Order: sequence, then C-alpha cells, then structure tokens
Amino acid sequence: MDRWTILPPEAKRIEPCLDEAIQNAIVWGNGKDPAKKVRFRLWSEDGRGICILLYYLSEVAYYDSGRTLVLKA
Repeated sequence: MDRWTILPPEAKRIEPCLDEAIQNAIVWGNGKDPAKKVRFRLWSEDGRGICILLYYLSEVAYYDSGRTLVLKA
C-alpha cells in the first residue's frame, strides 16, 4: 500500500468497493480457506469515455482480457 496514493474523493468511492470485492473473494471464491490467497490490482485509467460510462451505468465490466464489455443500466 505504501506505493499507492489514493486521495479523497476517490478513496471514499474505492475503499468500500475494494473491501466488498476482497470479502467476496475470501468467502465465496476461497471458501474462507486460510491457505488460499486473494490477489488484486488497482489502477487508474484516464479517459473521458470510461468516466461517462461509470457515471451513467450501474455496472461496467470487462472480460476476456478487455475484449468483452458488459454494460448494465
């Protein structure tokens, strides 16, 4: 975490999302097995288009190495 700098208001939006995603990975993905690990990456992408999608849609998800985009209103 030392190499990341997340400033408000981004931290207020990202922290609960990241917490929920990690908790789900531990409980549902790993079955609460302490021998299993959860890895994650967090990065920021510039781009007005992505910001517009995230503002107006309830879900924006990329699959298949970014070749598939799922949008939910």
